[in-house]
Amino acid sequence: MRLSIRLKSYEWALAVSFVTLAIPVLLLFLRHLDDNRLTSWQWVFSGRNTLAFLLFLILAVLAAFVFSRPGKYGWSRPLVLFGCGFGSGALFWGAPEVIVDSARYFTQAKQLHLYGVKWFFSQWGREVFSWTDLPLVSIIYGFLFTCFGESRIVIQICTTSLFALSAVLVYLLGNLLWDEETGFNGGMFFLAIPYLYSQVPMMLADIPTMFFLLLAIYAFARALLYGEFSVMGVAALSIVLAVFVKFSTWPLLSVLGVIFFISLTRCPGDTLRRAIYVLVPASILIGVVFFLNFDVFSEQIRFLLHYQRPGLGRWTEGYVSTFFFQTHPYLTLAACASLWVAIQKKDPNYVLLFFLLALVFILQIKRSRYILPVFPILALAGGYGIQLIRDLFLRRFVILSAVTTSLVVALFAYLPFLKSMSVVNLMDGGHFIDSLPVDSVRVVTANSPDAVMDPQVNVMLLDLYTRKRISYHHPPPSRETLASVSLSPLRFTWEFNTPEYYKKDGGGALVFIDDDPGLSLAADPLYQAGKYAHRANFTKTSGVFRHQTMVSVFWN
Repeated sequence: MRLSIRLKSYEWALAVSFVTLAIPVLLLFLRHLDDNRLTSWQWVFSGRNTLAFLLFLILAVLAAFVFSRPGKYGWSRPLVLFGCGFGSGALFWGAPEVIVDSARYFTQAKQLHLYGVKWFFSQWGREVFSWTDLPLVSIIYGFLFTCFGESRIVIQICTTSLFALSAVLVYLLGNLLWDEETGFNGGMFFLAIPYLYSQVPMMLADIPTMFFLLLAIYAFARALLYGEFSVMGVAALSIVLAVFVKFSTWPLLSVLGVIFFISLTRCPGDTLRRAIYVLVPASILIGVVFFLNFDVFSEQIRFLLHYQRPGLGRWTEGYVSTFFFQTHPYLTLAACASLWVAIQKKDPNYVLLFFLLALVFILQIKRSRYILPVFPILALAGGYGIQLIRDLFLRRFVILSAVTTSLVVALFAYLPFLKSMSVVNLMDGGHFIDSLPVDSVRVVTANSPDAVMDPQVNVMLLDLYTRKRISYHHPPPSRETLASVSLSPLRFTWEFNTPEYYKKDGGGALVFIDDDPGLSLAADPLYQAGKYAHRANFTKTSGVFRHQTMVSVFWN
């Protein structure tokens, strides 16, 4: 009898294998439906060797089969999740900074590193260009620069660790609400989101935002359930951190009210007391910080309401793209099935997941970057819904097939595409500059009349990749230019204040950044005079985006 059951499981495994291999092929045929603005399947698979990709998919399914065989895991489940998360995230460290917002976070962190914490707080929103950013992420990055030096790899280790810890938190939250198996399935499903791997190596706020929001949810839920004094302290602090990591967490933190009411139905007295212990100190801390920076925060909120919120209607992506191309379909289908499981069980804890996922549709959040903080909850919903598959081997096989094939998509389609984008020229150029026998470089940028962004942000990104001192002078844009870009998603690049540390004269070499593949130097006087004897060009381009970043380095 046991043998026949096992044979039946393997027969189902063959069916799962076929479906797993068929899904990417189907998505390739339907890739015109993927309107993601960064890693659309229309772009990442253009010119790729499809046969080699299918071969890697087959190997991925075989690996999933091997690791799904009956037997208990030999290691601690949190350790497995952290190791898998960190190891897979580290594979993408070679990607360049492909989102120009990195320039802001790098500049803010560098200013804290150079001028100190006191200056940073006193100048936040003034000399420190804050745009619509909150200060927590820049403070973390700035402290890392102070402790370990101004190095991108330090930031990548931090963001990758937060990504891996998010997988662990999914497990802990699932174990807290239901059981260890549900939590582990959710944690593994979290690794089946290809889009996340494109964000892990970036110096942005998105991965930290996801982590701190999830930490606040888990710590608050545990504090109300068990009332541990230390956990209540962590919950209060994590709520404060989640508030000041990014404005987008504010509506999502309303889930804390859901957690409170779920707990209130079970133990009203203890729940109310524990919630007071957590929320009162958290509210006081938040209130003090907000009061001390009221002028900056109030102006940012006003700007968000008048610029960012209307902009969300223009900067959109389809839900089909986010939940079937940028997320593995197995995860999306399992998350949908979770609603049926919860209804059948009349499970009140599921309301926590449903509320956050419903917010994405209620608030009409239609861009993957903005949905990203909710991805761990989607993964946990998938871990909850996958229990419809009773057979442990098949359940593991479905989840691991989603993880391994997602990693193949990210590694062999997303990563090469990211490395082909023209911003990689800044990374290659920065590394090349470090090899030159000069102490500083002078940077010149071209001002194209039809540029989609101000070229000065490229200087900040170049600075991220080189240890040489940069000299750069940039005239402020005209009023006509500022008026013409008032609705642009890259408006901040024109309003950016070039930091003072770039305005010192110097330059043993010349770096020219242009969006013209011809790399004409626009009559730079030093180059025209024949001062430089050598030239190196960095001109990679994917040919997808309108804006191109080409770099030339001149030296003697």
